[in-house]
Amino acid sequence: MKDKYFWVLVFIFLLSSLVVKKISNSKVNIETSLVFSDLPLKLNNWKGKDLRLDKEVYEILGTKDVVMRAYKNTTNNKIITLAIVYSTKNRASFHPPEMCYLGGGGQLLKKSKERIWLGKNYLDANKLVIKNSQGIIKAWYWYSAGGDFISNYYLQQIRLAWHALQGKNEGGALIRISTANASEEDVRLFIKELMPYLKKIF
Repeated sequence: MKDKYFWVLVFIFLLSSLVVKKISNSKVNIETSLVFSDLPLKLNNWKGKDLRLDKEVYEILGTKDVVMRAYKNTTNNKIITLAIVYSTKNRASFHPPEMCYLGGGGQLLKKSKERIWLGKNYLDANKLVIKNSQGIIKAWYWYSAGGDFISNYYLQQIRLAWHALQGKNEGGALIRISTANASEEDVRLFIKELMPYLKKIF
């Protein structure tokens, strides 16, 4: 299993090296290229509020195309946080969220895959259970590569690198939903409400 991941990483490294060589004359700056105006502040019973991010966060991510929004349920006061990080140039912007949780002192209790039914189709997502100073946090996340939604980080990186080699300037994103008090069913329904808007944006 370790050999498999090693060769995947080698392959990604080689593709990334070719992409860097291809765009060596360009400088990667903090970019703003995607408009999130189509992302509603109200989703059914959920009312959203954008959270302020420090300048250092944008510098670390290498992009200003970031959404951090808390949605509060108007019927039961539960809160779901939506985070989206998008970039067309800096693929390091969307690393797996567990790295941030663990870097902040959290403890990973469980990581699994979950298939979320959306009606006519489904979404494959990663699910985390984290313990930190706030208690137990549950998070679901997935990636976009071009217009596709996928759960595998390495597959996303390979697709974006391959598209870049073909001269396609397609963006990628990390989408994460997290909560400390909403039920898992609430989260699944929230994702189902959110997905049509994400498909429109990406």
